Amino acid sequence: MLIYLVRHGQTDWNKKKKLQGQSDIPLNKYGIWLTEITAEALKDVAFDRVYSSPLKRAVETAEILTKGRNLPITEDPRLMEINFGSAEGLNVPMIGRLPFLRVHKCLCRPEKYTKAICGGETFEAVEKRGMDFMNKVIKPLENSCDCILITSHGGVMRAIINSIAGIPRKEYWSATREKNCAVNRIECRDGIFRVLETGRLYYDIDTAAADFKSII
Repeated sequence: MLIYLVRHGQTDWNKKKKLQGQSDIPLNKYGIWLTEITAEALKDVAFDRVYSSPLKRAVETAEILTKGRNLPITEDPRLMEINFGSAEGLNVPMIGRLPFLRVHKCLCRPEKYTKAICGGETFEAVEKRGMDFMNKVIKPLENSCDCILITSHGGVMRAIINSIAGIPRKEYWSATREKNCAVNRIECRDGIFRVLETGRLYYDIDTAAADFKSII
């Protein structure tokens, strides 16, 4: 069984480099366009089931990727992005320049991030819920499904991929590239997950913005 784990398209907060977390921000027009490009690339992939984080940007991504397929989208809160608590909405480059902030450890020194931001959660909590979903929802489908689509978020997707691949916490953010609409492929064979591909994009990251401006 193949699992396509896809990050949502761009939002205005992504564009402004704001820490998004569980703040419920929808796709912007550029994000919709990137998702449509990805949908065209995946049009021949025969998905049997579709799962999504309940946050708008992920649900909208799932809807675009499966448009015209008549597939129900099952929302699951275990697929929601990491909860960054009181740090949500902060500028990510600014966080990188302020090492005294707890969220700085989260983003820049993940192996040192052991106490959650106020109102947020730890990496352990994210990994636990992400793999709980994979083990309890996805793994039992191996004998009845050939291909599954999951739309989610960069942080929780890394938690799942890192857990499966045994990637150390120090490399939490650097081991895989999760740009908007990045596609990861995971295999489930005989009850064992294996990462096949990470961070694949179906658009040219260097020219996409200019291409988009030329058609609007």
